[in-house]
Amino acid sequence: MGLLDIVDEQDNVISKEDFTKVHSEGLRHRSVQVFVFEYPDYRYPSRLLIAQRSAKQETSSLKLHPSAGGHVRSGQSYEEAAIEEAREELFYDKNELPRGFIFHKVGELFEAHMPFYKNDTRPTNKENSVLFLTEYSGPFSPDPKEIEKVFWQDPEEVFNDMKSNPDKYTQSFKNAMTHYMFSIHSD
Repeated sequence: MGLLDIVDEQDNVISKEDFTKVHSEGLRHRSVQVFVFEYPDYRYPSRLLIAQRSAKQETSSLKLHPSAGGHVRSGQSYEEAAIEEAREELFYDKNELPRGFIFHKVGELFEAHMPFYKNDTRPTNKENSVLFLTEYSGPFSPDPKEIEKVFWQDPEEVFNDMKSNPDKYTQSFKNAMTHYMFSIHSD
């Protein structure tokens, strides 16, 4: 993975460290989550693309996860990381994203309280994360090393199911979905 920027609570870069050290010491760093919707109405979207993590993943294998997501490398912007993660995870056999794949930050769409949210998933994984939304109806070619399968689901149903069956979902997905639901209902 390489170097990650270490950030403070306000998302200011304070240093750089190796991926392994960041996670072994619980240093705050940056991540992105991407929600791909089938149609372009983010407030009342038809369906959200859900990714089931591959059985080959070390953490949270076979759990349900956002459409794409991952770490922001040192010196990389949040948007650059979102583009890279979406391409790597959902279109791994392509060199670039399909035409018209445009990312929108939740904070810019819904006047969210902060451009990022805390995505602390365990004591050794503390992240400032930005949630991006985009629309694309497919087809997808998920990376089999990262994703077992992708499927469409109504976001309200997913949010309600997370309350009833939290162990089915990664903590990153639960945090991102909570941030999204709060943002769309806060206007």
